[in-house]
Amino acid sequence: MNGDWFWWGGRPGPDGSAALYRQIYDRFVHVHHLNNLVWVWNVNSPNGNAGHISDYFPGPAYADVLTMDIYEPFKQEFYDEMVGLANPLNKPIALAEVGTMPTLTTLTVQSRWAYFMMWSGMAEGSNSLDQLESIFHAPNIINRGDSRLSAPLAAPTTPPMPGDIKADAEVHALLDELAKAKGRGVLGGQSVIESTTAAFPEVQAVFGAIGKRPAIVEIDLNGATEPGMLLAQVREATREGELIALRWTPSRPTDGAATGVLTSFEWQQLLEPGTDLNKRWVEQADSAAALLRPLAAAHLAVLWSPYPAPNGNSNWWSGHPGLAGSQELYRRLYEHLTGDCNLHNLAWIWEVVPPSFNPGGNNGLDEFFPGPLYIDAITLDADALGGRRFPLDRLVSQSAGGKPFGVRVASSVPDEEEVAKEASWRWMLLSPTAASASDKIKSFYADPHVLAAPQN
Repeated sequence: MNGDWFWWGGRPGPDGSAALYRQIYDRFVHVHHLNNLVWVWNVNSPNGNAGHISDYFPGPAYADVLTMDIYEPFKQEFYDEMVGLANPLNKPIALAEVGTMPTLTTLTVQSRWAYFMMWSGMAEGSNSLDQLESIFHAPNIINRGDSRLSAPLAAPTTPPMPGDIKADAEVHALLDELAKAKGRGVLGGQSVIESTTAAFPEVQAVFGAIGKRPAIVEIDLNGATEPGMLLAQVREATREGELIALRWTPSRPTDGAATGVLTSFEWQQLLEPGTDLNKRWVEQADSAAALLRPLAAAHLAVLWSPYPAPNGNSNWWSGHPGLAGSQELYRRLYEHLTGDCNLHNLAWIWEVVPPSFNPGGNNGLDEFFPGPLYIDAITLDADALGGRRFPLDRLVSQSAGGKPFGVRVASSVPDEEEVAKEASWRWMLLSPTAASASDKIKSFYADPHVLAAPQN
């Protein structure tokens, strides 16, 4: 795309060819849900007809493999720049087209090239028979039929990567904790009602019942939350070995009401920069940033769940399908908090409700999915686990794409059979009222599949 011979190429900068690449990525992934593609970004080696490659890079979130066409000497500067763009996420780089093949010496010095593709018509015209023999019979070159290709692929061992490429180390550690739960059990969690002290009554009730603390504590934020108190609460929970989830449910920006959908006109105004309604939304987002900024300064990472139940029909941000709907509002908040506000201590959670097959019920998930780049995990908000025709964890796994996912149980406390049946959840959050049912809490945490916070 850095060349001037294709209609899509030769336009440097963030609004040039790279923007077109991001646009086709977004449409394929977010509109057509094509999740079976490995995205390869390709440039030509810089010359009189091909520009500087970094001016065409769409960003590491949009490319799985970075490749270059080289029909001239394999300059070290070309290789070094490709490596620089591929790091720090250690993405593969490759030679997508070559005429003269790289020598074994080149491949030793430039060892990160994962493969090379020779233009077939130039095999003998640009390479001697001795060159072809030496390359294709070299011990570090893998060809078709090589026994090293017949070995089974190893399962990924790396922890999930946050979508925010600038995410703090604490976010990586937080997602690693969720990943470690796989195969060991499900993290027991407790939702709490906002408190004016650092200690939550619901958590104390769980501790009093079982002598242990929940592994995850979820705080539902509202307009009365004070940054200093939130910092004290998160700091205390972290000291006790608990992970913190923050659920953001802001009031309606039109009139400050707690619930009520927006009209189509109001929704359009909300997303239109410069309108009065959009300015009110920015003020809301900035108020959320003010809550989160002290946590970032204290190196405290949290699970961040804004605009829950977008596929529902009761919240003002809910029920707007499609690219310009609820998913776009979520993406706008993501870009504002990570970009404009420079907050990188958040593991982003997309929280949804089970779809309904009845008229007027909850919508499906696809038309509300903001895209895999904008979420680090998924939470399903359900009344109960039992009494359904199909396990809810299988439903969520279709959208998760390998990302961890958990469930909020609003009414009942799952029994051992339900926990064992839906074994894919990484965490289960119980409602605030469940904490007062000590017998049920004891039974829940007595289940060997349910994990409490590590004991200090």
